[in-house]
Amino acid sequence: MANIAPFRALRYDAERVFLPQVVTQPYDKITEVMQERYYAASPYNLVRIILGKREPADNMHQNVYTRAASFFLDWRRQGIFLQDPEPSIYAYSQHFTMPGGEGESERRGFIALGRVEDYSAGIVFRHEQTLAKPKADRLDLLRATFSCYIATQGKSKHSSCLIHHQKWKSRKSMACCTGYGRFPIQA
Repeated sequence: MANIAPFRALRYDAERVFLPQVVTQPYDKITEVMQERYYAASPYNLVRIILGKREPADNMHQNVYTRAASFFLDWRRQGIFLQDPEPSIYAYSQHFTMPGGEGESERRGFIALGRVEDYSAGIVFRHEQTLAKPKADRLDLLRATFSCYIATQGKSKHSSCLIHHQKWKSRKSMACCTGYGRFPIQA
């Protein structure tokens, strides 16, 4: 069974930012036009971290990842991101319409830390085959910011897993995990 634990989430301070101006689509759905709109919407838009603009002078010491780390640390210092006082497991509900689908669907689940397991252990399974270049890009962002901002899904025997907007707790043992679906989640 997947090993999960509560954590202290980081959230935007709704007193300091207008939430619709700072949230984005997942990074791999953002076009260049959307990226420009997100940049214009707010100096605190998450796109500056999850899909920053590349610049001609980028090098090993100044690049999208170092800028993402700077934004993240600055926003924490400024109180743009606040950390919850108590560890929690966070319930959520998403309402959506499937492409070409009729009517609205709902996905319910939770967000928690989950122990990283080797796929061969049979505890966590891939939900899709991922490409090397996007994985390397997200790993570079993770290394630069020590935080995870993506919604990458995988499956376990008892629930589905999601790496989701959470401070990276331990390089060896923890990632964020969530279960979702139209079925009860077994704890």
